[in-house]
Amino acid sequence: MITNGYLLNKEILDFIINMKVSFIQVTIDGPKEIHDKRRCLKSGGGSYDRILSNLSNIKEDTPLNVDIRINVDKRNEKNIPDLLEDLKSYGLHQQKNVSINFGHVHHSGTSCPDISTQCMITPEFSNFLVKAYETATILGFRITNYPSLMLGSCGAVGSGSGVIEPNGNIQNCWETVGMEEKKTGVLGKDGIKYNDNYLKWIGWTPFTSQCESCEILPLCLGGCPYKSIYKNEIDSAGSTSCVSWKYNLKPMLHIMKQAKKLNLLVTSNDKEQT
Repeated sequence: MITNGYLLNKEILDFIINMKVSFIQVTIDGPKEIHDKRRCLKSGGGSYDRILSNLSNIKEDTPLNVDIRINVDKRNEKNIPDLLEDLKSYGLHQQKNVSINFGHVHHSGTSCPDISTQCMITPEFSNFLVKAYETATILGFRITNYPSLMLGSCGAVGSGSGVIEPNGNIQNCWETVGMEEKKTGVLGKDGIKYNDNYLKWIGWTPFTSQCESCEILPLCLGGCPYKSIYKNEIDSAGSTSCVSWKYNLKPMLHIMKQAKKLNLLVTSNDKEQT
């Protein structure tokens, strides 16, 4: 389950644990002064203090694993160490069921065109990750950023998933929601009627001349199909379908080696690498 954490009080925690929820991801946008500007309440008040207070209620002996995803762009990258220190002050670095993850904020769609210049391109974000994970492990946080084989591609390029908009438009990818010109079909009384845009998705392949020669291909299977299919339209935002491993695999492996020695490295299924 993914949540902003604002309503994650003790009562709700007990409820989701009883409902057999075993993993939640809580998103934070930076230290208090930055997070509260981005995640303000309808009243204008902040949400940061309550979210961290809720996180501190999650006990280590509960059957619930928590991943704190810190969303990062050019506006808050230099403040991330302050946030990590703040999270540490709440004792979250000591809990074996809590880990840290960094989310790459990128510009997509038409809803937030003003942030395109504030987003890091993938090579920049890759360099940031090396510094951020190094700081996180020094402070004692557990990390889950571990390279693994990509055994299945994105659901957007398969025939078994899709996004249904309120007006009945079908989108293969949530990145294109609201873009009338990119809809792949329409849901009506007689089912779904697809259009030519649908062919762009089901005809996509990671085995291009560029990707076939890349040693990272087993870790990404071509990366993000959306960024590949609409590359010419989103290049202005510095976007690329390549993943961070292409640019930082060697230094990240060194960090993970150190994290393993400190018993801070966990895999995506929350088990330590042995």
